[in-house]
Parts: sequence; C-alpha cells; structure tokens
Amino acid sequence: MITPQLSTKDFTRTDVDDFRHLMSELVSTCQSIADQHPGGVWEPTTADLFDQFAESMVLMADVSRVLNKTRRGIRRIDANARQRLYERASERRLRLT
Repeated sequence: MITPQLSTKDFTRTDVDDFRHLMSELVSTCQSIADQHPGGVWEPTTADLFDQFAESMVLMADVSRVLNKTRRGIRRIDANARQRLYERASERRLRLT
C-alpha cells in the first residue's frame, strides 16, 4: 500500500489563515522584544547578576510561550490536513472494492 502524501489541496482556507495568523503572532512578539532592545543588544535593567538572570528568564519565557503556541498550532493544522487526506484515501479504497 502506498502512503498518501500531503499536498496543498489538503489544507483548507481556514488552515492557511490560521497558519498565517500563528506566524504573524510569532513575528509580532519577536519584533516587540527586539524593539525593547535597540541594536539587538540585551542590556539588563539592574546591576545585580541574580536579577539579570531573572530578567533573562522572563524574556526567554515570553519567546518560548509564543514559539510553543505556534508549534502546537502548526502541528494541529498538519494533523487536520492529514486526517482529511487519509479519510479521502479510505473513501477511494472503499469505492474501488
């Protein structure tokens, strides 16, 4: 049996809109963070090293949160498209028997 391969027709308009929204949200968050750090340089707001670590953890958590949301969303979109693909392939096989 040949495993069906995804193609662009397996994605709905909603899938594409959701994907673009997820990516825009990711880019917007990254831009917002970059805007807070001119020249791409992170300058801590305190001289205390432990406070700097804490500040950096907040920054990384913000990036991580939106990145994980984007990754989950893309996986969901992919899974939905694959489900539609497999359902269509299954329907075709049933018609042939």
